[in-house]
Amino acid sequence: MPPPNRPHKTAPHPHVYELFPTDIFCRYLQTGQEIRILNTWSPNFDVFIDLLRAALQRQARIRILLLFPGSQVAELRNEALKASKDRIPIDQVQRGVEDNLTRLEHIWSVLDKQQRKQLEVRLYNSLPSVSIYQVDHFCLMGIYFHGRLAIDSPQFEVDMTSFLGKQVDKEFELLWGIAQPIHDIENWRRELDLMRGKF
Repeated sequence: MPPPNRPHKTAPHPHVYELFPTDIFCRYLQTGQEIRILNTWSPNFDVFIDLLRAALQRQARIRILLLFPGSQVAELRNEALKASKDRIPIDQVQRGVEDNLTRLEHIWSVLDKQQRKQLEVRLYNSLPSVSIYQVDHFCLMGIYFHGRLAIDSPQFEVDMTSFLGKQVDKEFELLWGIAQPIHDIENWRRELDLMRGKF
C-alpha cells in the first residue's frame, strides 16, 4: 500500500555567494543593531572596522568570537591552510587573531564607558563548524575548507528567523557560553597570558 499523501513544504534555498560579499555586508552594518561575528579570525576586518565603530556610536550591540591563538585548534587550522595556492605563513591564525585584537584595541581606546559595554569579545578553544557574520536577521555563513579561508569559500545567506538561522544562532550561543571574555581590550595581551590556564 502506498504511503498516505502528506503536505510537503519546500523551504526557499539560501542564496550562495562565491566569495564573501563585502559590499552587501557593509550595507547591513550601516543600520544594524545586533552584530555577531564568529571566525577563527577575520581577515577582512580592516574593510569594515570603521562601520563597527559607527555602529557602537549609535548604540548597537557587537559580539565577536575569535579562536584562542594558543590552542591546538589554531595549529590544526594552520596545517589545513598549508594546502592554499597562496603563501600563507605557518602561524597565520595566531597573527590574524592578534591583528584583530589590535584593531579592536584602537576602537576601544576611543569609546566611552557605555559604548565599551556594547562591545564584547571572547576567545574560544574548540572546533568551529562555520564562520558567522550576522547583522540583525541577515547572516553570512562560511565553511572551513582546507587550503581556503572561510571568507574565500562559498557564503550562504541565512535568514536568522529560518530553521537554518536558528541552528546558526544555537552554534554561536554555544561557543559564546564556553568562550573566555576579554574584559579589558586595551590590555588584551595580558589577558591572553592569564587565559592560557583557563582552557
